[in-house]
Amino acid sequence: MLGSSLRAASEKAERKSIASGMKRSKGGSRESGGNGGGGGVEMPSAGAGEEEWMITYTDLVTLLLTLFVILISLATFDPPGDDPGKEQGVLEGSPTVIIVPDPEFGRSESEEVAEEDPRDTLSDEQLQRIAELEAWSERVSRLLRYHMLENQLLDGVDLEVVNYQVILQMRDRILFPSGSAELAAAGRTVLAKMRPVLEFVDARIDVEGHTDDVPISSPVYPSNWELSTARAAAVVRFLVGAGMSPRRLRAVGFADTRPQAVNDTVEGRARNRRVSLVVVPEVDIETGRLVGAGAR
Repeated sequence: MLGSSLRAASEKAERKSIASGMKRSKGGSRESGGNGGGGGVEMPSAGAGEEEWMITYTDLVTLLLTLFVILISLATFDPPGDDPGKEQGVLEGSPTVIIVPDPEFGRSESEEVAEEDPRDTLSDEQLQRIAELEAWSERVSRLLRYHMLENQLLDGVDLEVVNYQVILQMRDRILFPSGSAELAAAGRTVLAKMRPVLEFVDARIDVEGHTDDVPISSPVYPSNWELSTARAAAVVRFLVGAGMSPRRLRAVGFADTRPQAVNDTVEGRARNRRVSLVVVPEVDIETGRLVGAGAR
C-alpha cells in the first residue's frame, strides 16, 4: 500500500511538471506571433517569471515528501509496551543488560557437585577416634539387639544410636502405673532380663526419666520433675539390687523438656512418657581415646 502511494505521488508531480512546461510554451508562441513572425527579440512576460519559482518550490516539496515516505517505509516499529533499550542496551542513557547463563542449567542430578565431607578437615588422630567410637557403638548395639531378640524384649523397647551412644527407650506402660514411680511386675521382669547384658557392657549407663506435658500435682510428686526423677531412681535401685555396680549408674530426671513427639495426641504423649537407658562409651579425658575394648 505504501508503494502504491509513492508511485501515485511521483506520477502526479510528473504530470504537473509537464503541464507547466506546456503552459510556458504556449505563452512564448503567442508573444512571438505578436512581434511579426518571429523576426524580433522575445520578451519574457512578468507572469512567466513568477510561475518558474513556484514550479521549482513544488518540485522540492515533492522530493522531500518522497524522501520522508521512503524513510518511513524503511523504519521498524516495536509492539506497544516493549522497550528495546532495556533488552538491547542500545539507547543512550539506558542500562545495558548482560544475560549470564545459569551454570546449573542442563546439569543432571548425577553431575551435581558433591558436598564437602567435614571429615576431610580432620587429622588422622581425630579420624582414628571417630572410627573407634563408631566401631564401639556398632558392636554394643548389635549385642543388645541380639539379647533383646533372644529374650523377646523388642515389644515396648526401642534401640537407637545417637552420637555414638546406644539408647534403650522403655515405655512407661511397661515399667510404671500411671502417675506412679513404683515399678510394675512387668517392668521388673523386663529389667531383670536386661540386667545381664547391661552388666556385660563395660560402659556408664545413664537412666533418664521423661514425662509428657500434662501437669501433675500430688502430695508425693508436686510436678513432673519429681515424678521423672523418681522413676529414674527406681530403675537404678532395681539394677543395683540385682547386682550391678552403682558406680556405673546415674539417675536423671528431665520431666517434659525432651519430648520425642508432640503432646497434642494420645499417641504422642504415650511416646514421651518413657525411661531411657543410655549406654555411654568411656573416653579418656586427656587423650579423647576410647578406654578398653568396650565390653568385658
